[in-house]
Amino acid sequence: MAAFDGAIGIALGNTVCYVAVVPPGGDRPEVLTNDQGNRGTPACVAFADKETLVGEAAKVQQGTSPALTVEGVLRVVGAPVADTAVRAACSDLRLTVKPEKEGGQERAVFVVESKSGGPSREFTPEQIVAVMVGKMLATAEAYLGKKVARAVVSVPLGFSV
Repeated sequence: MAAFDGAIGIALGNTVCYVAVVPPGGDRPEVLTNDQGNRGTPACVAFADKETLVGEAAKVQQGTSPALTVEGVLRVVGAPVADTAVRAACSDLRLTVKPEKEGGQERAVFVVESKSGGPSREFTPEQIVAVMVGKMLATAEAYLGKKVARAVVSVPLGFSV
């Protein structure tokens, strides 16, 4: 796949994410549609035994498997578990959240249990955000038909990392 000469823009939100690009020869950015035909992709990641779902597919699974679904993860990225906002955000999730010591402070780690009785998996908030960014990148590459190497990423106003 050829390389895209420009950069894409990714807007990561607590509830929805967007990806935009200035098309080759264009003068205005275009917000791209995802594989479901929507411009916004829910900021939701769900884990199944053999796959990871992002966006609409994750929201569908959230209804049947809330303990395997993460939403609103940007609220806890980089913040210590002792932070009251982190505790509140983690209590809203139906996942098991455990503290992990890093750099002298504890941060949240999400524990995802296997539905089939296999081993549980652990994910940091940053790893879950990376899955969302990967989905936005895949949307842009599908639209452009080219490999994207550069992106500008925006985050919510209250993001403090």
